[in-house]
Amino acid sequence: MMPMHEIWTNLRGKKEKIHAGVKLALLFSPLFFYLYWNRPELSISLTVGLFSFWGIALFLDMRITASLKDLVRKHEANDIFRTLYKKFGRKAVPLQLVIELAFVMLFPSIMTLRQPGETFEIDVTGAAILGGIVGVLHVFAWRNNKKEIQKIRERI
Repeated sequence: MMPMHEIWTNLRGKKEKIHAGVKLALLFSPLFFYLYWNRPELSISLTVGLFSFWGIALFLDMRITASLKDLVRKHEANDIFRTLYKKFGRKAVPLQLVIELAFVMLFPSIMTLRQPGETFEIDVTGAAILGGIVGVLHVFAWRNNKKEIQKIRERI
């Protein structure tokens, strides 16, 4: 069993990341639920734009995150990606992509209330809204990763 002081030392480094993640989630959750429950009609171009924004932000974040092993091991806030990266290395990137794609596409559909016997359909509007919000979170992560890389390079 790990001694308490080691647990505390490990948590102190993660504490700031956890607080930042919680703050971002608290900031964007009301926006998602407001847009989701009020169901704005999104044009095709806005839907495509939101998905494109999410895809570009995800690509930038994953590219910069996977560029340095030290960044993933010590500074990655996404526990799923960090765990996958420890186990599979760079092969974790496509796995994370599949997990996030499933989350963005299926979470809004699962939240939709259905009558018994109604068929399951992908909620494209909800997925576009969630994709846009997740894209913003990736932009924040990308920006923070750039700062961490600068700090790492300054120490080298």
